[in-house]
Amino acid sequence: MTAYSDRRKTTPSQISLWRWLRDHGPHPQIEYYVDECGIHVDLAYPDQRLAIEVDGPCHREWKRKEDDEFRDLSLHKAGWGGVRVTNDEINADLESVGYRILAELRNRKKALLRTPRSSEPF
Repeated sequence: MTAYSDRRKTTPSQISLWRWLRDHGPHPQIEYYVDECGIHVDLAYPDQRLAIEVDGPCHREWKRKEDDEFRDLSLHKAGWGGVRVTNDEINADLESVGYRILAELRNRKKALLRTPRSSEPF
């Protein structure tokens, strides 16, 4: 469904965010492919199943918003959490964006520790 899912060009905003996160906490993976749902995400913490998407101006378009909703739902169904941020947010206050992501990462770690893992199907 996503016409742009194969687009893999790292943007300056993604790099700025990646560098900030790398310098202030665990290193996220950049341009990560989520096997469970066949989606590339801008940044990811695979062990905590947290995807970070950095949205540029084109994400304001109706069709792109629809695609983003589909991607978010697919990630959620695969057990992934997500944080969406915009280029504008990163450019205006990178530190706040970074701390918001680190807080979500801590929440994901806690949630995964509380969730019993079973090899048995439901």
